[in-house]
Amino acid sequence: MAKQGTTHAYSDGSVFHGGCNAGSGWVLYAEGATQPLRSRSRRINETPRATTTLAEIYAATDALNDIARGHDVILHTDDQDLQRALRNTDTLRERIERHATARPVLGGAYTKLYNAVARHHSVTAVYSDADICPRMRMAHNLAREGAFASPPSAPSLPPRAVAMVPR
Repeated sequence: MAKQGTTHAYSDGSVFHGGCNAGSGWVLYAEGATQPLRSRSRRINETPRATTTLAEIYAATDALNDIARGHDVILHTDDQDLQRALRNTDTLRERIERHATARPVLGGAYTKLYNAVARHHSVTAVYSDADICPRMRMAHNLAREGAFASPPSAPSLPPRAVAMVPR
């Protein structure tokens, strides 16, 4: 895979109401840029009850998948567990195996993260605090917006015939 350049991704996940509302937000900057390439958020719908860990994993995955293949990515996150998981691919593979049967939703999330990391030349996770870093604050606010976005509408069902019973 040809190296494309360095992109800074600021990602955050947010969970509210016992996990019923969860969102991910991310902001992407090219190396040295003062304006973002793009910023996005989404409601996390993969599970009916998300945890903070899941929201952070989905946010990082979303950010990495929103960047063209082959970049060096510096992923800014406020989640130390996610930073540890991203130190090397062996750690990610170990988490996938550990959670595959006991916590399949978490194992699936780590698998998606592993695949997103594999798309890039390199991914380095660093700690960023939303209270100090304005770019991280933007990702945090986007995650909150995503958590309260309207859920996707269910497909409409065809009208049901109702039998009229004479009285």
